Amino acid sequence: EQEQFKKVVNEAILAEQKFSVLFEQSSNGIMLLSENGILDCNQMALSFLGLSTKKELLQSNLINHSPVNQLDGVSSISKFEDMKQKALINGICKFEWIFNKKDNDAIIVDMTAKPVEIGDETVILLICNDLSEDKRQKQFIEKITNTVPSMVSVFDLRTNKDTYFNSYFKNVLGYD
Repeated sequence: EQEQFKKVVNEAILAEQKFSVLFEQSSNGIMLLSENGILDCNQMALSFLGLSTKKELLQSNLINHSPVNQLDGVSSISKFEDMKQKALINGICKFEWIFNKKDNDAIIVDMTAKPVEIGDETVILLICNDLSEDKRQKQFIEKITNTVPSMVSVFDLRTNKDTYFNSYFKNVLGYD
């Protein structure tokens, strides 16, 4: 019986270690939100926001790190409440979000909100993927290709799909 107990304890410790590695070593920012605020976050979430310690984030709320309005013009408060409700109703919700870093630079993330149970409480698991570099590359491609009188398209070899057509290309095909 004592051997069985040791086995269960060792399995629990191993499970905790696996969770810790997934949470702390993820290249995505991860946060857990309750009705009372941010419960926990990983190092990447702090990095996204330009923060040094969890204490800085846990003593605030998500809206404190967001602009007044998101890219679509909707207030951050309203949009986040809407996305949270969609996640609770549908089981998951994906959307783009802008955070203001501590140094006032903006970071655009692809955010996934998913309700999860911790103890007897439903909390929101937020997983954030930095889109800033992708957006900068797209803007650069648009700037360069829209100045040349040639048809330009960008083809993604991973998805086998065209991801971009410059304005000249669209004009020639009658899509502009």
